[in-house]
Amino acid sequence: MKKSFAVVFAISILLSFVACGKENTETSSKIQSKTESKISSNAEPNLESKAESKNDKLSADSVSNKTKIPETNITFDSNYAFLGNSLFGDLDEYELVDNADVYSYIGMNVATVFDQKLDKHKKPMLDEMLSKDYKTIFIMFGMNEVGWSYPDIFTDDYAELVDEIHSKLPDAKIYLLSITPITQSLEAKGEDGMNSEAIAKFNKLIQKVAKEHNASYLNVNSYLKNEYGFLDENDSPDGCHLQPNAYLRMVNAIKYLIL
Repeated sequence: MKKSFAVVFAISILLSFVACGKENTETSSKIQSKTESKISSNAEPNLESKAESKNDKLSADSVSNKTKIPETNITFDSNYAFLGNSLFGDLDEYELVDNADVYSYIGMNVATVFDQKLDKHKKPMLDEMLSKDYKTIFIMFGMNEVGWSYPDIFTDDYAELVDEIHSKLPDAKIYLLSITPITQSLEAKGEDGMNSEAIAKFNKLIQKVAKEHNASYLNVNSYLKNEYGFLDENDSPDGCHLQPNAYLRMVNAIKYLIL
């Protein structure tokens, strides 16, 4: 039986306060060890996808697109999977992604995703996901990594993740979501490298990984920020995680961009 919406949302918000922009000890250790050895990739760039064309047009036409998301009749069935940090965590509980599977963990990032296990599970969630025959996979990482001192480690780990999925699920379509915006009040705190400039920088890195590793980039950021480039204060309980109404806009943006 589903937990009540109010209880689940309250618990998820309390836990999420510690997740934005934080690195755990395991992540820091992995980053330190990789500063001396970078992973090189020989993947060929993919052709421009429909999603990327819409991204380009969107950024050129408007800054704020909160009310400009066309409705679609897309439903997410069992062929779809969502893999990412805590920003994906409530998609299932709020019943926003239909019958798709969600693999998410608070504080998870591109370095820890390879080993992170869901509570009471015996193997990493990535292994669980790769054991199923998904046709479409959405990935969201970056919010917990924008404060990293070595952005090249972020791109290396992200590329390694995408390549691993391609190797195990060669027929799956992979979409990399942009980092979502933060509120102006959170940016004003200046904590953990959380600011719009850093987010824009890392979004460009995500776009680069997508182009070089046969994936598509989805610019959901532009559908969530206001005319000043920030997430509205009433769209987030803590400055970075989303309220249900903002989640719905993000999901609708995903559906529109993949048409």
